[in-house]
Amino acid sequence: MEGGTLDFMAEVMDQKKKILDFIKKHKISVIATVNLENRYPRSEDRGSLIFAQNSLHPRLESRGFFAQNKPEAAVVDFAQTENLELIFHTLASTRKAQNIQINKNVAFVIGWDENITVQYEGEVGEISDSELEQDKKLYLLKIPEAVKWINEDESKFFKVSPRWIRYSDLNLDPWEIFEVRF
Repeated sequence: MEGGTLDFMAEVMDQKKKILDFIKKHKISVIATVNLENRYPRSEDRGSLIFAQNSLHPRLESRGFFAQNKPEAAVVDFAQTENLELIFHTLASTRKAQNIQINKNVAFVIGWDENITVQYEGEVGEISDSELEQDKKLYLLKIPEAVKWINEDESKFFKVSPRWIRYSDLNLDPWEIFEVRF
């Protein structure tokens, strides 16, 4: 291999380590998913809270309270693997869990304090039975308080494989910003 190729590979490895070290310091993030179907009651469902809200906003009444193809964000706690995969838990009834069943593409923002952040895009899947115990242990090592809620009947564990990550440190002059693609 040429020296330039080795230098590039070493730089990417250093960048991945910097991202992993940063992610390890954080427990919560914001996840973004996309709602691809209109699963919410429409205004014709006069028994719902949605109808009451729509009645206050006539423009929304004709198309339902939530439309299709809209982004939805939520705060989630997470753990990570050494391969920069993210592991998180949620309940099957949540919007994010329902959205993930339809569209496997997700995005995260991790960290925002101290002007350092990671933007993370990847593909998510429910953790298989064969990996569940190992990944659950990893998750509980980072978030031990989760033991209170992870065994609920509708509990789901998901793992995200990275496709693109951007690290930004705006404290430096010039800013340190780099992207890693997988």
